[in-house]
Amino acid sequence: MSLPYEMFSSARGAAYYRSFAGYRIPPQLQDPIPFEMTEELASFYLARHEDRERLLWFAKILVERRNDREWRSAEKRRPGSRLFFAAEVGSEHFELAQPISYPATKGRAGYFQVQVGPDGFEGRAELLCRKVVFADFYTYGPSGRLRQRKLVKDDEGYSVWRYDDRGNVVGQSTAATDGISSAEREMLRSDGIGRTEEQPSRLDDNTVGQVMARVLEGISPDSRPRGLDEVVQRLQEEFARRGWHLSEQEVKRVLFDELGGRRRWATDYDAAVDGLRRFVEGELRKKGLDPTDFIRGST
Repeated sequence: MSLPYEMFSSARGAAYYRSFAGYRIPPQLQDPIPFEMTEELASFYLARHEDRERLLWFAKILVERRNDREWRSAEKRRPGSRLFFAAEVGSEHFELAQPISYPATKGRAGYFQVQVGPDGFEGRAELLCRKVVFADFYTYGPSGRLRQRKLVKDDEGYSVWRYDDRGNVVGQSTAATDGISSAEREMLRSDGIGRTEEQPSRLDDNTVGQVMARVLEGISPDSRPRGLDEVVQRLQEEFARRGWHLSEQEVKRVLFDELGGRRRWATDYDAAVDGLRRFVEGELRKKGLDPTDFIRGST
């Protein structure tokens, strides 16, 4: 049998952890983390608790590196930066599809990671696949004591342990067939927020305003950005500080929306935005681009 990653990542109440303590049954999950922090991990755990204490299930997720290939961009990217792309099934293997942010990979078993090389145009694209190594399910009696543990392994069937009121094992069995019951599938039913094409939640106006204000504060006659790419980089870094790991394309979309006067803020903010708009319009013209194709209301 197979344990699909998507079923666990979109399950109701699923939370992410770095590790668990010891080998007690049920285990104690440790170091809860937001999904964004899994980007640097070779493995992590998904789990769901009831009333924040009683563990209902947990699963170990392994991130496998399958293959890599050459990658080239039509536009220059920041050397050393990391990009992410959807993985699309091709005629023989997976192909790079649309660029996405790391949070947008949350519900994906497979995706591409690109490391941009020194010239900003070339790099290596690596296919990463999330695999559920095993999943543990726990059943409790009316008193709250553990009654059953079921360990399901990828492609290896399952094992069941039954416990008495004192916590002693009173029965054990194994099988080589699909071990996820209808009740356990119900526990893993999607919570409806396992979105894969965008951020897991909407990037709110307040966050955008705070990020823009922070970046605008850092732009002065003595610290002018060297070009549009640096403006995007500063925004990207500020978003990342707040837990939003956006691609360059997503940051540019936010930037151009703000420069287009989508909403009005305080007078001093507007003045700073006007100055940045003139700078960005000039940078676009230097590249032979028409600012009106990017920024609404540009002249």
